[in-house]
Amino acid sequence: MEAARTPSLEPESEAETPLRVASLPVVEEGFLDIVASSRIKSGHLTILVNDQVVFENPLLSKRKNIFRKRPEQTFEATIPMAGGTHEIVARLRVDGKPDRYENRVTVEVEPGSTRSLSLFAGRSSDGLLSLELD
Repeated sequence: MEAARTPSLEPESEAETPLRVASLPVVEEGFLDIVASSRIKSGHLTILVNDQVVFENPLLSKRKNIFRKRPEQTFEATIPMAGGTHEIVARLRVDGKPDRYENRVTVEVEPGSTRSLSLFAGRSSDGLLSLELD
């Protein structure tokens, strides 16, 4: 009499070996172009995307004489980001002032696309820190 066979987890031949392919989601990046200008005498600008710091820049603008406007300091950055909805927060700290200024905007980034964010730090009709999406 033949003994009962216990099922085995091992394949009997290589032909029976199952092929396992991991399917990972493909995340295509989009980009956020930041174009910023500042007339802040001295301070620090930080930009966060979804609560993570992605850009920091010291601000320094020296006036050549008291009768002219302070010259604008300008800078640009391109931040890669996954497609989807993101919260952008800009934080401004002006040296010699106890307050920290903050402004935020929500942006929808399509995979493979580029969105533009304009930022101005200095006195304007929108306050001391303004953000504007394309």
